[in-house]
Amino acid sequence: MSIRTNIEEMIKRLDDEKQTGGTTIADDMRKKVVRAITGGASQWDDYMKLFAKDESELARLRPDSDDGEVSAKNLARAYLIGNGVCTVLSHQNLLFTVNDTLDFATGSSPYPIANEPNSSNTAVKKESSSTS
Repeated sequence: MSIRTNIEEMIKRLDDEKQTGGTTIADDMRKKVVRAITGGASQWDDYMKLFAKDESELARLRPDSDDGEVSAKNLARAYLIGNGVCTVLSHQNLLFTVNDTLDFATGSSPYPIANEPNSSNTAVKKESSSTS
């Protein structure tokens, strides 16, 4: 299965919960995402397990030392963390800027990121270089 499909399944679970007036899943996700930000690798994994069906998927959700700070995959991971905070009212945004990025092989993504080698996103490059 893909990470994207797993995220879509979580969105569906959150949507179903919202329709019944519950917040248990959303509250659990919010606690885990805050712990992922403030804790260590174990807390990171606890949150990311919400979007992984097996160890190989979980491995794709972990920061990778081969990925630079602004790589497409690390950016997608950061957005998956950031998007998870507001789950009760904005759970539909879990995929925002994550898309299929974590399902592609290392080094390949259809979403170029500023300052990444061979990036075609020149507008973002220009803006980011003028602010640094």
